[in-house]
Amino acid sequence: MANEKFHNFLKKLYDILYQEKIIKKRASTSKEKLDIINKYFKRLENRHKKARENEHFREILLKFFYKRYIIKEENIPNRYWLKISKSYLDDGYGHINLLNPRSLNEITNRNEHTYDITNSEISTLNTWLNYFISNESEDIPMWAKVWAFLGMQKIGTLKPDKKGYYKRRKNTIYPFVSLNKDILKKCVSYLEAHFNINNESIPPEIDKLINSESFFNIYGTMLNIYCTKELNGNDG
Repeated sequence: MANEKFHNFLKKLYDILYQEKIIKKRASTSKEKLDIINKYFKRLENRHKKARENEHFREILLKFFYKRYIIKEENIPNRYWLKISKSYLDDGYGHINLLNPRSLNEITNRNEHTYDITNSEISTLNTWLNYFISNESEDIPMWAKVWAFLGMQKIGTLKPDKKGYYKRRKNTIYPFVSLNKDILKKCVSYLEAHFNINNESIPPEIDKLINSESFFNIYGTMLNIYCTKELNGNDG
């Protein structure tokens, strides 16, 4: 089932994983890239299986992802602390300096806000991680899980005109994009059709999206369409 288009896609995935230092072994040829990334998929499958069977290992694995992907306090934008400090002042609580806290009250207050931000990110990240680890997602191939996981980290908040999403950055303080399992599986199925792995028909209106091979574009757009239909009562 593998073909040149699919191989090129896997090599691009390798490049991303190598640049992000998730894969540390450098490949000197295209064949080596494919060998390395396929071995990575196999290791990941084994880790997921072990995480399903061993709760302690699961906790270790999840904490690894938190350390890598959950926002650090030092990356929370200054503008956020200034905004919160101003809201306290406007609401009659006096001047509370959360940008440079000094008093115990200010330090405690800032810690509480940091906890709320990181906890909301952990909660939404867990939704994706737990699904990918679970048997419920066993029909999704590992290459697609990696593609989706790398891509969902790039999806930020919905734009005001509801015609797309902002790019998520390391200082984004909002939860990760919601997981819609049905839409995710459709994205994977259409991408498989794009690679001639299955015979599913790709709707003309999203054919260009699928050609981009970008999870940000494909999932973000399909999720937006779904949410819009939900708000409009599925009437069009």
